[in-house]
Amino acid sequence: MERIFEYLTSLTHIILILLLYQHISGNKFRWYWFILLPISFKGIFLLIPPLVYFVYTFFLLFYSIFLNKYQSRVLDIFYGLYPIVIESLFGSILAFYLFPITGLDYVNFDSDNKIKFLIEILIFPFYFYLTKLVKINIENLKRGVKKHYLRRCFFFNECIYVYLFVYASISNYWRKFYPPRIGTS
Repeated sequence: MERIFEYLTSLTHIILILLLYQHISGNKFRWYWFILLPISFKGIFLLIPPLVYFVYTFFLLFYSIFLNKYQSRVLDIFYGLYPIVIESLFGSILAFYLFPITGLDYVNFDSDNKIKFLIEILIFPFYFYLTKLVKINIENLKRGVKKHYLRRCFFFNECIYVYLFVYASISNYWRKFYPPRIGTS
């Protein structure tokens, strides 16, 4: 049963990234991409795990640059990195700030795939609710980039995204191979 939730979590994770990309960029994916991409990434992951890690990470970035719908590389890079950083950010907020209020602690997250699956499912509604609550308008963002008002802001923002991405990758790698010791002094 745990194996099923592990697969569901990884499939949900990729679907979530696609939904976040679709929401921020306005580029709509056809329904079959929500089935084909997660299954193909999971299939390749079973064969060559490191390859999928890099392909998954840079897939939307290359897709945005290749599509180049807005004729702005800065905006394309933003669209490519935004879903991965937001998913990681909201997943961490749920896992380390909101779930501990309910009595779930960090030790349960590494051992229970049901909790990981629940976190992945809750990320998009949590993100969507907060963007509506704060009234973030993506169209104003696109207009500002087209008129070059936000170029410096985006460059700074992308530097932060790259830093957060590298930090999340390193900490994820470190946590996987060197789990925290509990009960030792």
